[in-house]
Amino acid sequence: MFTFAIVYLSLPVFLVLFTFFSIPYVLLSSAALVVLIFCLHNSWQREDGKNFCWQSLVKYWPLLLVSIVITCLCVISPSASIWDWDRNYPVFNLLIDNPWLHAIEIHDQAYFLRYYVAWYAVPSLFAKIFGVHLLTLFVVIWTTLGIVGMLFLAFSHLNKTSYLFVAALIFFFFSGLDILYAFYYGYVEPVNSRWLQWYNGWGHIGSNIFNAAWVPQHLIGCGIGTCIFFYNRRLAVHYGALILTVVSMWSPFCAVGILPIAAYALVKEGCRTPLTAPNLLAAPLILTPILLYLTQGTGQIPFMFAWEFHRFLFSDFILFCIAEFLLIAFILCLMLPQQKLLISILGIFLTALCLMRYGVNNDLLMRASMPAICIMAILAVKALLEIKDWRQEILVVYLLVAAFPPVVAFANGFKPSMERVDKTLNIQKFIELYVRNIHDNPNAGKHNIHQYLVKTSNMSKLFGAPLLRNLSVDSGEEH
Repeated sequence: MFTFAIVYLSLPVFLVLFTFFSIPYVLLSSAALVVLIFCLHNSWQREDGKNFCWQSLVKYWPLLLVSIVITCLCVISPSASIWDWDRNYPVFNLLIDNPWLHAIEIHDQAYFLRYYVAWYAVPSLFAKIFGVHLLTLFVVIWTTLGIVGMLFLAFSHLNKTSYLFVAALIFFFFSGLDILYAFYYGYVEPVNSRWLQWYNGWGHIGSNIFNAAWVPQHLIGCGIGTCIFFYNRRLAVHYGALILTVVSMWSPFCAVGILPIAAYALVKEGCRTPLTAPNLLAAPLILTPILLYLTQGTGQIPFMFAWEFHRFLFSDFILFCIAEFLLIAFILCLMLPQQKLLISILGIFLTALCLMRYGVNNDLLMRASMPAICIMAILAVKALLEIKDWRQEILVVYLLVAAFPPVVAFANGFKPSMERVDKTLNIQKFIELYVRNIHDNPNAGKHNIHQYLVKTSNMSKLFGAPLLRNLSVDSGEEH
């Protein structure tokens, strides 16, 4: 399963590297791919292949079933006013209808897409070849593979069917005590799928089901990258730098969130363990173009400390941290004392994240917190199944109360009255709609452009070589 996880994460990244970037970076990526194939072949022969058995996958059918159901519900009929798919389809349409890479003209300025496009690449390629009418099918298949791989990495050690169902449901609906915070401030009326979740003025930490519905591109890269360190910590450290590099093209914020988990694994395995070809050869070769691509134009994305935000209150901050992660961290420490160090690291990391605001909607907190939430969800399953005393009852009560808002939020996305996403939406229309709908922050629309797009005239060069291939400019006409 380790080999599958690395291939799944790396395949779209190399696809992007070979199509977006200029020839010098393609050569670097080709050398990295050769090293990676050689190392994965050796790992498969020595260890992963011996543990792999197609027949054994049959007993994990609950994980596959949950993955298919969750994916279909999130992909087939997303709501325009609830979920974030009005951002996803413009990216899909840009990749399907145009050469890779393609410039976008907005307000007489030419931009190129600077976005973590790994999740989009494979479905877009197949839809480009076989027809855009099959895009939803390809998205469902690709996303299901990622989610089932993530769940398999996390829970393949469980033997009973009932345990697998419980584990999958807890993983997706694990959440903080949003409901207590909301009632404290009087937010008791349902407001679309954000009910009891967007109560914080400067940031938000979502459940995994929330992230599956809104941002599967973040959740899958984050979940697989995080769970690899639980599946086989030694192998994960052998490929640690490579994992973090490829995950950054799925979600750079999630790659940041995996850092403390990778550091913990490194300390446990020893400092010599990461001295491998994937880390020392393959990772640096592909890190250079990815880092240059993802950091272009980021200086115009807003950053501030939490206390500089106009709606920040210290009492809110303390209550937010307790309700979202410190209380469950304390419960998990009581139930799993052998995991105290890891849980403490996650608690400190999440607290530090809450002190910063980066991105139009504080994307840093929303996305970089996801790996820690995945780990806490896995540990909650472990504690629930292993501990059989009064502490189990406390954990059950917590999980049920915390799961209520995500369940209601998820269900609200399927109301017949909800407007569905326009799957033909293009980048230009998305930017215009986004800017037009900004009321409380007039600068947010401008910042939103800089969060996704970079002027072609500002494209960086390394030793005279442009980063990206020649860009053709779209006239901006309706898709």
